[in-house]
Amino acid sequence: GTQAVQRVEELEQELVAAKNTLKLEQAETAQYASHLEEELADAQSQTAELVAEGKKVEKELEAVQGELAAERLNRGNETEGAHNAAVEAAQREVQDLRDTHARA
Repeated sequence: GTQAVQRVEELEQELVAAKNTLKLEQAETAQYASHLEEELADAQSQTAELVAEGKKVEKELEAVQGELAAERLNRGNETEGAHNAAVEAAQREVQDLRDTHARA
């Protein structure tokens, strides 16, 4: 009889300890999940900013290329080499911006 009562008390204590451990682990898991959600939101925000910046730079490049093409038509072929160099420089600048953002 006494042994059975002691065994029941031990099992009850183990059950309480197990429930407390479970509660702690659930709280830690919820906290970690919340942290991951915040990190994901930050990453998505940064990605959206980089995409917007990339689109803006691409439009600027297209505008510059359009201006250069019009200028080339106006001036003829005599200065084509200089214009090609300018376009290449603009393209390098855009690529440098993309590389910088890719590293960010």
